[in-house]
Amino acid sequence: MQQQVWGSTTDCLRRLLSRVLDTAELRAYLTERLPDYMMPASIITLNSLPLTANGKLDRKGLPSPDFSSTKWRAPRTAEEEALCSLFAEVLGLESRSVGIEDNFFELGGHSLLVIHW
Repeated sequence: MQQQVWGSTTDCLRRLLSRVLDTAELRAYLTERLPDYMMPASIITLNSLPLTANGKLDRKGLPSPDFSSTKWRAPRTAEEEALCSLFAEVLGLESRSVGIEDNFFELGGHSLLVIHW
């Protein structure tokens, strides 16, 4: 009799992907279960994963994440302008691409990035 392994990574991934409808739902799911520092900076939906000739994940074939903001509100004061410009500079983005409602971590920022800057 063959024993089925339910705790395997592949099984967990299949069950998770079969239930995920969109990236917002996945982010909400992960937010409830992970501490802030473990949250992925970006979530990208792919139809299939790029594989090497050996059947392993081709990391170089994965698309680059897009950290541009979907909601943008212009800075209203000199202080807000300075903070938005600083965020953009640290993140390597255009200064006008970061608004006052943007989240540093959702745009791809993390604590080590600030230290290296």
